[in-house]
Amino acid sequence: MRWNPFDRRSADIRAIDDTLVGLDATAAAKQPDLVREAVKAWRGSAVTDPSSPRREKVRKIVDRGRGVDHLGAEHAELLALRSATRGKVVHAVVVLAAEISALSAWTSLDTAHRIVRIDLVSEVTSVAWSAGKLEAAFVRLGPKPTNHLADDAEVQKIYQERSDALADRQRTLIARLTALRSYLDGLVEIDRELQKVRWIEHHGTPDDNEYETREGDELGSLHLNAARDMFDETTDRIGAQLRDAVEQLDRRV
Repeated sequence: MRWNPFDRRSADIRAIDDTLVGLDATAAAKQPDLVREAVKAWRGSAVTDPSSPRREKVRKIVDRGRGVDHLGAEHAELLALRSATRGKVVHAVVVLAAEISALSAWTSLDTAHRIVRIDLVSEVTSVAWSAGKLEAAFVRLGPKPTNHLADDAEVQKIYQERSDALADRQRTLIARLTALRSYLDGLVEIDRELQKVRWIEHHGTPDDNEYETREGDELGSLHLNAARDMFDETTDRIGAQLRDAVEQLDRRV
């Protein structure tokens, strides 16, 4: 996209947002399985406290007893992830996968020979897991050292190297997201061709009923035209008879 001097977003955020341009932001809500797997992978990869998995199991048991809507909660959690760069990646990959699964070309046998299929659940899970691990790494690194460490050249050098490495990992992750958008765009083109073919098959030639109806209309027109011609002939004949009668009366007078 063209560079906007007033756009204050970082290059990474812009790249993530660009992958969702023109897509339905609510598409993720229509694919609960993808949402569930993404959130689960994010949670699992970002866990640093060994007791967290146990607490998660307890929470699910308690929520089940209370009748908590897990689907709604998981989708809300996915939306909340958009506040962070790595979380935006997770949300974006779910939206992209949901858009792919909604295409007719994705499930049609007519296009199966043209598509190199991928496992959408595995792709979503893998990206979400990687994003979660990266988020945990950023959290562990923390902010830039301050106070007396701010003047320590060795500490600052190590921090910068670690920060640069994580930033590079993040760009690689976003590149994977961009590749998935490119994959979606290719499928959209195939889907459009499929819709065109189906429309032509359905509307390109009239069916038998249309032929029968047309023949009936043509016969009806012929019948009406014949009746009109007969009416004209009868009218002319009656007119001639009237003229003869008038002439005969004139001669008698």
